[in-house]
Amino acid sequence: MLSEIIIFIGLLRVFDIANAGEAMSSEDSSLLRGTQIDPSLGRRLTVSNQECTLYKVSIEYNSAIAYSGNTNLENEKEEEWHCELDKAYARDILGLDDPLVRLDGWMPTQPVSFAGAQLEDGGLEDEADFNMFDRIESGKSTMQISQGIIDRSTQNMHVESASAKVKSNNRRRKLESAEIIPKVGIKKTIVVRIMTNDSNIVPENRALGIKQTLFEDDVSLKKQYEKCSYNKFKIQPFNGTTITNVVVEDGVVNVRLNAVQSNEIKRLLLNNGGELKSENQRQSLTYWSRYQTEKMLGDLESQFDYVIMIMPRGISGFLAMATIGRFDSYFTQKWITRPSFPLHEIGHNIGMDHSGEDESYDDKVGYMGFSYDDKDGPAMCFNPANSFYLGWYQAQSDSYDAYDSGDGRRFILNGVVDYNPEKSGSGDDKRLVVLQLTQSRKDWDYYIGYNRKEGMNSQTSENGNEVLILKKNGPADGSFTTKKIATLSEIGTYYEIEQYNEDRSVFILFESLFSDGRDAFIVVSTVRPTTAPTGMPTPQPTIPDGIYDIYDRDDLRYNGNKNKDCDWVSRNRELRCSLMARRLSVKNYWCPKTCEFAASSNLNCKGRDRDNFGYRKNPELNCAWVSEDRIKRCPKKWKGRRIADNWCPETCDGLCNGSRKKNLKKNPGLIL
Repeated sequence: MLSEIIIFIGLLRVFDIANAGEAMSSEDSSLLRGTQIDPSLGRRLTVSNQECTLYKVSIEYNSAIAYSGNTNLENEKEEEWHCELDKAYARDILGLDDPLVRLDGWMPTQPVSFAGAQLEDGGLEDEADFNMFDRIESGKSTMQISQGIIDRSTQNMHVESASAKVKSNNRRRKLESAEIIPKVGIKKTIVVRIMTNDSNIVPENRALGIKQTLFEDDVSLKKQYEKCSYNKFKIQPFNGTTITNVVVEDGVVNVRLNAVQSNEIKRLLLNNGGELKSENQRQSLTYWSRYQTEKMLGDLESQFDYVIMIMPRGISGFLAMATIGRFDSYFTQKWITRPSFPLHEIGHNIGMDHSGEDESYDDKVGYMGFSYDDKDGPAMCFNPANSFYLGWYQAQSDSYDAYDSGDGRRFILNGVVDYNPEKSGSGDDKRLVVLQLTQSRKDWDYYIGYNRKEGMNSQTSENGNEVLILKKNGPADGSFTTKKIATLSEIGTYYEIEQYNEDRSVFILFESLFSDGRDAFIVVSTVRPTTAPTGMPTPQPTIPDGIYDIYDRDDLRYNGNKNKDCDWVSRNRELRCSLMARRLSVKNYWCPKTCEFAASSNLNCKGRDRDNFGYRKNPELNCAWVSEDRIKRCPKKWKGRRIADNWCPETCDGLCNGSRKKNLKKNPGLIL
């Protein structure tokens, strides 16, 4: 009896394959035009009582490019939901060559089952900040389908919401902090150039150029991930032989579509100018690419960490797309050679969603915001929330519940460029790259970092050398969007997080900046600082008058002498506060408390900088301009008064009457 059943299933499989071939041949002219297929033709498959893994596919249009107008075109969807069926079930029972189907008729808006348990009140704790859409996680949440219909020709599956039950591992309330697993290791990556069967229509970028822009240029997919991760995360172009005995060199391989698919590409280019005008067109093309690539190379997921597919020349309608938490990404036209694009799409594959501020992409701090039409850059890394998720800076990351912080706790922030666990200190003096403010009563947290604009982050497109405050719309270890809610650009400004943990305000004060701009001191408290608050954008600062203490370091050993510490400095402040130790200012870094007296008592300049100063009536030539070259600009006069004495006395600290001009040249550590 069992053998008869197996034979019967085998016959069904042959019948399905035959029907599939017939469907492809007779429907080839309609696939890329998105026409409806008559269900009576037998090209639809019924799925009953099956579970699949949900994946969000992010699609980048012109709106994803910085400075391009950033206006979404009508009907453009920046994301879609797909579902991956069990491979054996898809292949042996349904006769599908690819288990990933696009969901049609369903969106994640219905009540969600979290780890099998419904929400006790059927609602949300804060609908303004959180919704069901955010709770479904790409690559981790699953869908139980009671009944669905697959259109085999377009790889779409229609599922009514009533027929779908979603399960998510995300809890309604956090019982414990998320465990961050660092995204590390060598990642085997292959680039697939999709072309027609006669090789007449190929991608516009040749294999050699792709190899250079992805793996060799100074700002490239490979090198930028290595720099930002401190060599923890390495993109490795695949070199070797696949399980189907195809030899691949330098990580790039050519894959040809079949004759029917190639004819559709040619018809599309002839009739529509290459533009994919419907979701079905894009779905068919990406499905064909996956199918033909796997047919040639063998199972993709078991051989490669990332598969990058480049569409034939002339294809347009989207710039790039990637499946969040999966291995595949797709590019059209020139965009594979703009490094921010592959860095962004592989970021999706790693599990990061978009970074926004007011819109989906407009956090320009790191690569998960806008991308750029720039062949050489920009050189940057990721925002603090994504940096925490990546786990590359765990040795300099910390979590803190600010709910009971009282009068305040001070933290020292460094940028990613200054990550150095061996020299980060310990205890209250430890320097952090990311500070997570945890909310035990909510499923999402806040993240604070200092966006130092140096090194591999030297071209960060926004908020350079500012304190950043972000929220992530889900647990720290999940694939969720992030939102930049505030930046602090000036010392003395702060931001108020209202209803932290639901019922208390928490304040983030940018207190001071030391060590030539490397150490940003912040204070987290539930007590409002006595200075004007700021949001975004940041207003002109108000400097607090000593409301927080300044502390000396206890590890100063001038010239290696253990007796030459801050006590030693105090015995001759005027001379010793101007020294440098290990390239750091004694006054600004090692002994700021000791040298506070010297800084004030020896000051010839009185008063504070004037906001209305503009040298030669140019408002851009203000005290910030003076600070760029104090030796040259502080002695200048404007309206008969010296800049140092009258206009910018704080900026020109100690340079009144030129009394310390020579000493300043010898000791650049005196520059604040």
